[in-house]
Amino acid sequence: MARFCTEEYAMPTSTNFGNLYAHLTNYSLNKENNAYIHSLSLRDQIRGSKRLLSTVFHQMEVKGVKKQQLWHDIKIIIVKTVIAMLPEIILNYEHYFYDTIGPECFQ
Repeated sequence: MARFCTEEYAMPTSTNFGNLYAHLTNYSLNKENNAYIHSLSLRDQIRGSKRLLSTVFHQMEVKGVKKQQLWHDIKIIIVKTVIAMLPEIILNYEHYFYDTIGPECFQ
């Protein structure tokens, strides 16, 4: 799922910083805005405030974005994020399971 703000984004300034509808994509927040568009059917997906990822990718492809390249770039970001977090993950794993006997599962 992809969630969208219900008001057009503008770079945060001291005057618009409180406009949460333009800066946050939380469903629980935006559904209260009159501009929120419920996606009740596939037709609504085109402009809904909450859309299927496949719909968003299709819309991006129409605008010239290469979906395969985008997925590749997303995967690279995920891998780099996990690698950056690995030392912390290892420390936490060792902290919680240093004296555990039997199967160890860390989620």
